[in-house]
Amino acid sequence: MKERIAFLAAVFGLTMTMTVYAGDINENEQRIVSVIYGQFEQDGIIYEVRPEYINSALNYLSRDDNDLTSDQADYVISEIYANVQTGVESGYLREVGRVQPETAPQTEQAPQESAAAQNPEGESQTEPGEAGTEPEEETQAGETPSEPAGDVPAGTEAPEAPKPIAIAALEAAGATPSQSYAYIRRDTDERMNSLYIPYETVFLAAAVCGAVVGICFLLALWLKFFSAHHRHKLRVFLRVLSGAASGAAVCILLLFLGLWIGAFQDSSVLNHISDTDYYRTIYDDLRYDTGVSFALMDIPDSVMDESITYERVVMAARQQLENDLHEGEYRANTSLLTDQLRSDVSAYLESRSIVMTDKARTGLEILIERLDTKYENLLQWPFGPWWSSLSGEFGRWAGRCVPLLIAILLAGVLNQYWLCHYPSHGVRNMGGILLAGSMIVVLAGIAFRIWGMSGWETVTPSYMGQFFGIYRSSICKAVVGTGVCGIVLSAAFYLCARTLKGANKDQHGHQK
Repeated sequence: MKERIAFLAAVFGLTMTMTVYAGDINENEQRIVSVIYGQFEQDGIIYEVRPEYINSALNYLSRDDNDLTSDQADYVISEIYANVQTGVESGYLREVGRVQPETAPQTEQAPQESAAAQNPEGESQTEPGEAGTEPEEETQAGETPSEPAGDVPAGTEAPEAPKPIAIAALEAAGATPSQSYAYIRRDTDERMNSLYIPYETVFLAAAVCGAVVGICFLLALWLKFFSAHHRHKLRVFLRVLSGAASGAAVCILLLFLGLWIGAFQDSSVLNHISDTDYYRTIYDDLRYDTGVSFALMDIPDSVMDESITYERVVMAARQQLENDLHEGEYRANTSLLTDQLRSDVSAYLESRSIVMTDKARTGLEILIERLDTKYENLLQWPFGPWWSSLSGEFGRWAGRCVPLLIAILLAGVLNQYWLCHYPSHGVRNMGGILLAGSMIVVLAGIAFRIWGMSGWETVTPSYMGQFFGIYRSSICKAVVGTGVCGIVLSAAFYLCARTLKGANKDQHGHQK
């Protein structure tokens, strides 16, 4: 299952996304631990991670649902080194020394007094025993950790007691980067970009059928009213030509009807989503991502039990789905989740006698806003924008093609009626045309079920793969269903032809 890990937020305020599996700290994660315990150099200054954030990272790495692979560990380590400045600005790193420009490779060796005397930057900070030898220089550099001076440079170790993890994390919330959820729609967008529906070709085929049937209609009209009943070969040729064009029109019309029923009914799509793991996956993801943010503040996951419930998530997700299907008419009410969550977090901190500073209160609002953005992105259905676009395009082309196809079929019926010596033969021919076109549609639906959208079941997230499998089956059933309806209608034509034939015989016998 696709899950999000964000333990780097406990170090540099970064949130990343990758696949994880169950397990304890492995050798790959141990490499990350070694890096976190190490030092980082930026612009000649040496930093290390504050102990409270190291503990948070270790607690997160030791969770049973985290087991990083080698590639994931490499990516995490590269992100750590690439975001040293972010760690400094966010307060996750503290300054522990400076690098002498001329002798940077020797910074790890025991410094000599002569080197300390020549170091205008206060390199003697790396040896606490020498703090008394050069007190004036160290005071100027601001590197004596025990110095109670009023203006302590950013990143130095302050003498006051450390703040609770919750307050420190909230105060640093404004400096941490937000998370991107573009990966959720990546697979769906890639598949949809490769999808091509040849509406122009279909419309051109319908126009050609219309032209053929129109010409046959004019000739049949001429033969019916202005010519004698000889020209047998011409009549047969026109019947065949008009029948072929009418059969193609039947196929196109039934396909349009099947697609409209199977693919572009929003109520049907909502039911398809209910048959997938969408709601359960979104609920688990919301809980997991909120738990990551809570881990930074050392808040237990039980605090969200009243706010992030399955019923609330389903209600908000359903609203988001309706918004996607109705192009903005509805919208997910994420306040159902975040308002209660804000209240629960504040109540928990108060119960622990943790005093909220003004900066921490601002950070809490920033955290809730970011969680709200996360919820909105996770609730968004990846196929929604594509469905709205496809539905609109289908409606435009159907509005052009369907009236033309209906006119073609009406003209085709008249052609068969006029070009045959007996009306019953014309009705029977039209029944055969409808039967042939319907059979082709049924075969097309079965072929689509077997080969159409092949491989779409592997789309991630998993609920989208499930949806596409159900969606393909729904379209196939609708297309086959319309074909079966056409077959039933063709049977009605055959019955009508038999009735007309019997009536003609009775009339002929009465005349005799």
